[in-house]
Amino acid sequence: NIENSGLSEVVDLINKSNEEAAYSIRDNTVRMLFIDGDHTPEGVMKDLNLFFPKLKAGGIIIFDDYDPESFEGLVRVVNSFIKAKKHSRSYLLGRTMVVQL
Repeated sequence: NIENSGLSEVVDLINKSNEEAAYSIRDNTVRMLFIDGDHTPEGVMKDLNLFFPKLKAGGIIIFDDYDPESFEGLVRVVNSFIKAKKHSRSYLLGRTMVVQL
């Protein structure tokens, strides 16, 4: 999909476990992070703890499946994160929450 979309020059797919991927990325180097992992509150929190330090200032985090009916815990963790972090904007596109820091 990345290649078909013409994004292979700007998107790096890391095909590893979250832990392996996080440890292979330097802090403050990522401009956009798409989180679509474990949908439990604990899983979302783990992903945030692993990957938030990787984001550059002004970076964007995209949370998939932001749906209070299906994933109440995910939504609760994401809302707490948004409240706690300084962000310039956040908006919902269907079931996808986009947050710019």
